[in-house]
Amino acid sequence: NGLAVQLVEDHRFPFMTMALGVKIGSAEDPKDKLGLADMTAGMLNEGTTTKKSKEIADEVDFIGGALKATSDYDFTILSGSALSRYSDRLVNILGDVIFHPTFPENELALAKTNLIEELAMKRSEPDFLVEERFNKVLFGNHPYSVVAPTPATVERLTRKDLQDFHDTYYLPNESTLVVVGDFDSAKMKDTIASKFGATWKSGTLPLTETQAAPKQDSRKIYLVNRPGSVQSSIRIGNVGIRRSDPDY
Repeated sequence: NGLAVQLVEDHRFPFMTMALGVKIGSAEDPKDKLGLADMTAGMLNEGTTTKKSKEIADEVDFIGGALKATSDYDFTILSGSALSRYSDRLVNILGDVIFHPTFPENELALAKTNLIEELAMKRSEPDFLVEERFNKVLFGNHPYSVVAPTPATVERLTRKDLQDFHDTYYLPNESTLVVVGDFDSAKMKDTIASKFGATWKSGTLPLTETQAAPKQDSRKIYLVNRPGSVQSSIRIGNVGIRRSDPDY
């Protein structure tokens, strides 16, 4: 199905870590639903068709590990770890949350409330305000200009939005799975093939047109006035060269 897999054996400790990277992030958020990619990732382990969020957490605790999902502009990474004796159970947990998330309404409502409160706190921090202005000036209408969603766009997110985003963008041929730790590569390869190969179908990502970052051709200074501040935050910079540039 096109899933790239890398196995790295390390037998110094009876422990293993799995990280599944999907080539999708907030750069694909619709402008009226900013925060969609991050919310989708954060809700993956909040319930599946077979387990509730507490049952997932209990299973992760039992195998002596951890499970989390994070998203940035271009990638979503679901990572898990466990004692190596429970490697099969870790694979099953990862497969369950990536294939069968249900995005429960009650968990989504709580996540939205928490995020809106977090955004209110961030808006009181100089570092956040300077980053917000800096990225907007530097990237214009490019998706990288968005540092965080707004309370209004977060409120608009629905369970269907998360489910549709997951079904559209979480594709094996746009993903990489890396496993590091105390395991047998031949056995692990068979386990991954049976769990991630048979049921996860490849697909094609929707093509999106992205505006280029504006060209900065002169020195410019922007000030964000924040009355009552006891310190200042300063940021200086410009867009770097592309990763595809031979000089990179």
